[in-house]
Amino acid sequence: MKRSLVKALIAVVLTLVAIEVFLQIISLFANPLVGRDYGLDASSGTITILCVGDSHTYGAPLPGDEAYPAQLQERLEEEYPSHEFQVINLGFPGVNSDFVASRLERQILQIRPHVVMISAGLNNRWNELKADATETEEDDTWAAVRRALLRVKLIRLAAVAGDKGRFAPPLEGGDGRWHHPDQAEARAALVREGNVKFKKEGLSVRPAEDQVHEMIERDMERMVKTTREHNTPVIWYSYPGHNAKNQVIMRVVNKKGDELGIPVVRAREGYMRASQDGYEHEDLFIWGAGFHPTGLLYGYVVDSMVPVVAEQLKEWHGIDLDEETD
Repeated sequence: MKRSLVKALIAVVLTLVAIEVFLQIISLFANPLVGRDYGLDASSGTITILCVGDSHTYGAPLPGDEAYPAQLQERLEEEYPSHEFQVINLGFPGVNSDFVASRLERQILQIRPHVVMISAGLNNRWNELKADATETEEDDTWAAVRRALLRVKLIRLAAVAGDKGRFAPPLEGGDGRWHHPDQAEARAALVREGNVKFKKEGLSVRPAEDQVHEMIERDMERMVKTTREHNTPVIWYSYPGHNAKNQVIMRVVNKKGDELGIPVVRAREGYMRASQDGYEHEDLFIWGAGFHPTGLLYGYVVDSMVPVVAEQLKEWHGIDLDEETD
């Protein structure tokens, strides 16, 4: 009896080891197999664009149809009517770049987008909270152990599978954004018409500027690594930079994006074009926990996004939006 139990235990361990070896080999040589079949012609299905990030993705404090993801979908449908598009808004006001980076892989595995668009980094100036996966040994002696365990594909797969289905489409008659069930109440408290207030209990002292920049650069590297592992192009949204501190963050994002070889949509250029067209500051920014772009300014930014999206779809997936589908 005891011998049979030991044999069964050994068999289970060997099976798990064999599965782990298989998954590691797949991840090294066949990354595209873990995602959607990107070789398919666009006519065979909807082109999905996942937008993640902070309030500049969410569109606070605007209605959902004025946020840039909603405007991006509308513009793509107008310019390329023979294709179907789904632009998903998973932005969440107040989050920092670590929050976005730590959840990106799970979201990619759940949604299987063709393109990921990201806005993150501005909130790092006041929000220094870290996810477990990025804590240092000084912060947590078990951080290194957790990071090592996450490299085991079986554990990683189980973690993702355990969280499957937590993102769902908006309820009928909703605001056009996708909602995380656990965050719906918190987001409702963060985003209100007019003055938006953030709850900052538990946050550390504002970090120094160089720490902010290091955190942004590190998390941008993490996010680009994640998207490339899943054969998904990433496009970064760079803030309009309407004040001096935001312009510094914008320059950090632009510079790091160039270093990583990823396209960065520079929202500041949209602001400059809108200004040249005669629009004033009050036409282009709205107050809500700081100044955010209005729907009008997002429209100018989307003008710059559309050709970049088309270029990435063609380069990564062979989808030519200029070709009509049957």
